[in-house]
Amino acid sequence: MALLAAGTIAIGIGAATAVFSAVDPLLFRPLPYPRADRLVSFGFFGPIDNNEFHLANSYLDWRDRQTVFQAMTSMFPGTGCDLDTPSPRQVSCFRVEANFLHVLGVAPALGRDFLAEENRFHGPQVGLLSYALWKNDFGGDAGILEQTVSLDDQAVRIVGVLPANFKMPQGAAADILLLEQWNESTARLPTSTILLRAFARLKDGVSIAQARERLQPLFRDSVNKFVPAELRPEARLVVQSLRDRQIHEVKLASWMLLGAVLALLLLACANVANLLLARAAARRGEWAMRAALGATRGRLIRQALAESSMLGLAGGAAGVGAAFALLRLFVAIAPSGLAGLEQARVDTRVLCFALIVSLFSAIVSGLAPALDRPRAESLAGWRSAGFSPVFRNALVAMQVGLSLVLLTGASLFARSLQKLETQDLGFRPERVVAASFTLRRHKYDDARARLAFYRELERRLKAIPGAGVFALTDSIPPRGSGGRPYSNMRIAGHPPLAQNGGMVDFRTVSPDYFRALGIDIVAGRGFQESDRTSGPPPIVLSATLARRMFGGENPVGQEISLDEGNSWSAIVGIAGDAKNNGVSGRADPEYYRLRMNDSPQLGRNAVAIFRTTADPAALARAIGQEMAALDSSLPATIDTLAARVDRFSEQPRFTAALVSLFAVFGLGLAAVGLYGVLSFAVSSRTREIGIRMAIGATPSRIALLIEKQGASMVGAGLAAGLIAAAALAKLVQSLLFEISPEDPASLAGSIAVLTAAAALAAWIPARRAARVDPMAALRRE
Repeated sequence: MALLAAGTIAIGIGAATAVFSAVDPLLFRPLPYPRADRLVSFGFFGPIDNNEFHLANSYLDWRDRQTVFQAMTSMFPGTGCDLDTPSPRQVSCFRVEANFLHVLGVAPALGRDFLAEENRFHGPQVGLLSYALWKNDFGGDAGILEQTVSLDDQAVRIVGVLPANFKMPQGAAADILLLEQWNESTARLPTSTILLRAFARLKDGVSIAQARERLQPLFRDSVNKFVPAELRPEARLVVQSLRDRQIHEVKLASWMLLGAVLALLLLACANVANLLLARAAARRGEWAMRAALGATRGRLIRQALAESSMLGLAGGAAGVGAAFALLRLFVAIAPSGLAGLEQARVDTRVLCFALIVSLFSAIVSGLAPALDRPRAESLAGWRSAGFSPVFRNALVAMQVGLSLVLLTGASLFARSLQKLETQDLGFRPERVVAASFTLRRHKYDDARARLAFYRELERRLKAIPGAGVFALTDSIPPRGSGGRPYSNMRIAGHPPLAQNGGMVDFRTVSPDYFRALGIDIVAGRGFQESDRTSGPPPIVLSATLARRMFGGENPVGQEISLDEGNSWSAIVGIAGDAKNNGVSGRADPEYYRLRMNDSPQLGRNAVAIFRTTADPAALARAIGQEMAALDSSLPATIDTLAARVDRFSEQPRFTAALVSLFAVFGLGLAAVGLYGVLSFAVSSRTREIGIRMAIGATPSRIALLIEKQGASMVGAGLAAGLIAAAALAKLVQSLLFEISPEDPASLAGSIAVLTAAAALAAWIPARRAARVDPMAALRRE
């Protein structure tokens, strides 16, 4: 029994420790900044960005007038930079204000910080290397200080190296920090559109809620002065801690996983408590004798808790070993780059957590047996003395209820994942190869150089044997398009559009884009090669945008303006909606512009896509060879579109797998708990069963008697579990895709699985009771 109890505790503690080690960096581990609780991210939140932002003019205005921050700092959103080394490649660059590290409370590990006088328009180009880049690309050579590297074909003098544990405030990794170096007089103009991320350190005594309240007047003033009128109704103020800024996408899932594993731990504790109660029942005579010989009540309680603590510590030691294995499993099945998981390890913090949980489990498991008061009747061998069976039945009912919660959660996430992975995306990713690249900033700064490159690239890539249908675009679904305000668009001969329409996505594509991605043209036609030669580029609308702009009117053949009436383009077709906001978001309104042969607006980012019947790996090699032949310094990311889409399902797949694993453990523990209680009931009621059978009870009626006892516990647990599952499912509703928290199929399936497991667990003791020999039972008593 001791081994079984220790093993049960090990399951709960192993799972709890592994999950804690995974969520600790996200939820509890201190951020790598001094007094990180005083650091906040702040700014506007609106339809043009998925995170809070500031415009340069409003930021400078706030810096002059705010009263809640000790200091403010800012940065541009991260971009890719071309680093010229023996093997040229792109690295992540962030342009920051000179006081950026100072506000965060971070000092370089080597060299010095930026100087205020360096952060001026056309100032000296200086940079700070990340520790990893310094080690990997420059061999950890301290001589790199005051040396120059070529970044985007410009000489940048390296003045310092960042600490090894440094991360940007929003949680991203940075290879190189550079200075913003904007023209402040131009940035202060009301028409400035420079977009920033802003961070600050709160003054002592000022809470986040107080800062948010006291910044409202500044916010309202800035909205009226600097935010375009069409975006004002949807703008709101955000002030949040850096931790919330970093983990907002995984915060709910992390707390949910921690809650699920703690439910599993309670299941294990209830199981062990029932085991110890059964063990205590067999030792009532011993405990009564100890009490008769003078042992005080407190002494007996201490002894019982000491024994359960030994079990807890033994189970905890085994659980730590299980945690190592489970953590490896988590890392193996986790999405690549899952926030915080790369930091997960069983370290001193995690071992302390395991010790605390082990002692907690021991106390919870051993408390009921410790409180079982010894009675004098036990010295006479009476078996009626002891802890009430109602309590043991209640423990089993609690296990059934918790198991139902876990099973329902697993079923909801599994059904949500199934719907996510089988939905209609609006495009067909199978057999599509995509090559993404960014042209070097200074080599292709001139529009004519970009156009020449793209024309030659199209010619080369179309000629690859087996290339299939080829297209060139600036981005591909399910993410990656640009956006413009809906209210800036005009329909020829129609009144202006609504002012609070948010943003509209757009892509610039070559003629075969829709064929290459398998996007249906539902009205009109797609683009043709003859459309590229002259005139304004034609437009194809998505079905959602067409309905929004034209209602029931036919858009094909009409003209729209994308710049408030300054130029007009003809609508030639309507495309089916394609997912452009991740696979779990709705398809946002979108339009497509044709990549014209003479367009100076083509940017440096592009994606070449191929719908092919050739081997994707062989085609990827051919694409890489052709691109290298055209520009050997051009790094490209080549993979299949199916793999890109699959990465969007990795997080929900990981969550569903873990919750399902805990649900299986929980189901097993609940079934074992029910089996244990009913087995003990059969053992303790052997004389009663013998008498019943002696006076005429049939074996089937005896089996039914035991099964009824099990059914009463299961029924009470199911009732409580249904209430808890319904309440908790609403909390995780945002993690589900096209599944209601009250999904009847998930609830019915969970109840069916749990009932079947309970019936099997009850059948074995019931069968044993039905086989009791009444004469042998009466003689034994």
